[in-house]
Amino acid sequence: MHKIGNKTMLRMVYEKAAKIFDRVVVATPDIEIYNHAISFTESYITLRNNLNGSEACAEVARHFHNNMIVNIQVDKPFISESALEKAANFTGYMGTLVYPIKKRHLENPNRVKAIIENGYATHYTRKPIETNWQSGGIYMYSKNFLQLYFALPATEEESLEQTRVLNNGYDIRAIPINERLISIDVPADLAEGL
Repeated sequence: MHKIGNKTMLRMVYEKAAKIFDRVVVATPDIEIYNHAISFTESYITLRNNLNGSEACAEVARHFHNNMIVNIQVDKPFISESALEKAANFTGYMGTLVYPIKKRHLENPNRVKAIIENGYATHYTRKPIETNWQSGGIYMYSKNFLQLYFALPATEEESLEQTRVLNNGYDIRAIPINERLISIDVPADLAEGL
């Protein structure tokens, strides 16, 4: 578990989310992460064979009564409260936060590019493409749609969970924000966030 200063990235994401959401739950297949998370919030061990975070959310959400579920990944320790508020206010069956991409990131496969048309994400890729948008990696779902997602045929391309939704004929609402959601995927990314 990577630390920034004296806190793990997981703890940083949790503390920000806890200011906005009534209930913050950690879902992980990793016992070390679970043992860390359970010391400060509700946590669940998920199946190791989940293909992605959306499947893990679906697995855990079956036990909840909430109508909306927001998937915030641990690689977003610098996410702002305003971005989380946009996620919290989403209504619909699935949405995602998107933000303007820097031209130098168009070639970076760790940056997931999004094509946005009429308020909806119509394509995601890690490959270089001409676009103004990057996926924020924050997903909002209705509980019912999240359970449907789990049952849809797995058609992920480029290890992108959003493509299962699009390939099965469903829409993803794109919620633009005016900030960069810096993902800490590799140590070099940390310099951008500080």
